[in-house]
Amino acid sequence: MGAPAAPPHQPGPAGGLGPRRRHPSRPWVVDRVRAELFRREMFLLLAGVGPYLGLTDRQAALVRDTRTALLADADPAALDRFARLADQDPDGGQRDWRDEVWRRAGDPAVTAGGDPGDRMRTYLDHRIRRQRLFMELAAEKCERSEGVLGRAAKGVVLTAVAVAVAYAVLLGAVPGGHGPSTAAMLVALLAAGLPPLCNSVLAVQNLLAGQRLAVSYRETRQELLDHENALRRLLEEPEGAERARGFRTLVMRTEATLTEEVRRWRITVAKPEFDAGL
Repeated sequence: MGAPAAPPHQPGPAGGLGPRRRHPSRPWVVDRVRAELFRREMFLLLAGVGPYLGLTDRQAALVRDTRTALLADADPAALDRFARLADQDPDGGQRDWRDEVWRRAGDPAVTAGGDPGDRMRTYLDHRIRRQRLFMELAAEKCERSEGVLGRAAKGVVLTAVAVAVAYAVLLGAVPGGHGPSTAAMLVALLAAGLPPLCNSVLAVQNLLAGQRLAVSYRETRQELLDHENALRRLLEEPEGAERARGFRTLVMRTEATLTEEVRRWRITVAKPEFDAGL
């Protein structure tokens, strides 16, 4: 759905690689955020909320085309602005889409054609339930990765200790009593032990990032389950303006949940961009 990721390196004048990117994962992060915003746009249009609240079908189609064109070419800063659940007023203020649902309660409920119940069931099946399943599978994958990284980190540390001890024994076993100096032995031990220890530290860092992602996925899954149950109860109510307003409100709560999950994901996987430098 999003634009293809830019290659991590550009050829130089002599056919070699150009300067290395400072953040090589940025294209991947940007593409995931862009794809999620494209997906969100489809369901905002389906429910007739956000920038589509109170618009006719023709007006909504024009707004959709304009917004998707902007989204396709947006840079990271523009994506941050696009992700906000609000419209920007000419005077610099913002109108939150969640507040607008209640402030403009008398506007048409939805812009798309078809039965309102069908739209609600479509949102339930294709938005909430699929996203909930994705969060559950993603959390399980993170937890499996945590187990693998944890065992790998322990193995690396034990191997580093074993290599350092063996190296010390070999250095001290020089015949004739002419063994290396204490300083030389210390340097040799550090040279043997530090590289695997550094690798274990990196593994632990990745392990902690995986734990944060798993927690985020679990929290989002629980919130989506609450939204799913609320929408099921809403489907049992008689059709009318009250149910339509309840659906629009629920859609905005759900999209706020998913938008926040994308924000947490980006902060976790693109951590260097959010670290404070000294």
